Amino acid sequence: MSELEGDFDSFAVDPKHYAPLRCFCCGKHGSRSEQEVNRLVREYSSGRHKGSVFRVTVDGRKRIVGVAAFLAAAPSQPMLGQFTGSPYISVIGLSERYRGRGKGGLRLGDLVLLDALRAITKSWGGAPHTFALVDPNNRASRNLFERNGFRMIIRANRNSHEADSLFRRIGVQSPVGSLGGVSMPLVTPSETGTNAGARAQ
Repeated sequence: MSELEGDFDSFAVDPKHYAPLRCFCCGKHGSRSEQEVNRLVREYSSGRHKGSVFRVTVDGRKRIVGVAAFLAAAPSQPMLGQFTGSPYISVIGLSERYRGRGKGGLRLGDLVLLDALRAITKSWGGAPHTFALVDPNNRASRNLFERNGFRMIIRANRNSHEADSLFRRIGVQSPVGSLGGVSMPLVTPSETGTNAGARAQ
């Protein structure tokens, strides 16, 4: 893993009006995960998805390093309906040029995911259970989520339309009378171990 220097910045954007997203590509090799992430980012940039928080991580030259989006799970979503209201990471991906790179001892995918988890903690007023749909055959994506505390709770059903597995990161329940969850430090790769894809890539 080659290390990058320079400052990175992460922030929320309106994807419909953030022009650099129109050129985003996490890969052109034709894998299902790459196609899905590229399609979702195009849909976000065209304004098709509402109610999500969309975040970008950029390098010192303002080039997109990675993207992530999250929203509250809805009753109509397969596999997620029983977790209505909980945060769901709907997409996460690295720009193709940054894959296999790192910064500060962390893989760049971990930096993008940890930024999303911090934003979720802030938005929900604590650390709730957090969910992601991950292609079980995408080892890089699965490893990313597992390094950061996610575990599979529902396996993909190859006989249905849902080819992804549901992963959950355990949060901290809210004490009675409080808003959101209590504060919980984010799990980093060094705390969960390095062994173990939100539509993810």
